[in-house]
Amino acid sequence: MIRRYLQDPLLESLKHFPAVLLTGARQVGKSTLAQALIGASWDAAYLTLDDRPILDAALRDPRWVCQWTSDACCHRRSSEST
Repeated sequence: MIRRYLQDPLLESLKHFPAVLLTGARQVGKSTLAQALIGASWDAAYLTLDDRPILDAALRDPRWVCQWTSDACCHRRSSEST
């Protein structure tokens, strides 16, 4: 992946805030950047509200998103240590 100039500022922001908004025009690499940071530099789960079931679940219960991402990250950490 091409190193994006936003990579370091994003990682720095994520040290201080539980969520960071990444916005921009269509097809400029926002999702690619976010997915590339997961695992290597950032323990997170990737969700997109473009997936209708995810959007519906988030609209019904926004706390579900926080719980799901937390569970996914904890599960990944425990499976990596074995």
